[in-house]
Amino acid sequence: MKSIHLLSLPILTLTLLALLPLPLATSDYTNALACARRNPSINAAISKLCTRRDKAGNLFNKIVVPSPYTSQGATVDGVRVRITGTCSPPQWVPLQYCGAQFHGICAGGGSVGRFGRSGCQVWRIERVDGGRVAGLVGEVVEGMGRVREGGGNLVGAVRGG
Repeated sequence: MKSIHLLSLPILTLTLLALLPLPLATSDYTNALACARRNPSINAAISKLCTRRDKAGNLFNKIVVPSPYTSQGATVDGVRVRITGTCSPPQWVPLQYCGAQFHGICAGGGSVGRFGRSGCQVWRIERVDGGRVAGLVGEVVEGMGRVREGGGNLVGAVRGG
């Protein structure tokens, strides 16, 4: 696998880091680097989803779950990140947490996370073709603590897959 350098991180990820409180920014930066080592396309997809722009090109800090935008997600090089859910009413995902939570799932080796009130948001890192994302294990992340998932059809890891 290619070595990952700071300069190869998407500029938008670094922009998001500037918006975070210092402890969260530090852990998000570390998690983004770990995620990039696993699969750089994941970080690119996260940036694409979490840095939504309005028609004028300004950051659009109105991502809500559920919505068609989050359910469709963002895809880069066959890797898709998306957020589905059953939140009622729809819950807002603050811009500064969108990338941080996806990076936390990825850095921990997970592929699915549950966030939001009562875990109504389901955050996924997956392959568009239904295959497995290299470097990730079938693990569900609850909040920011990881919980092993037994069985199911989670996207898991196959080295080199």
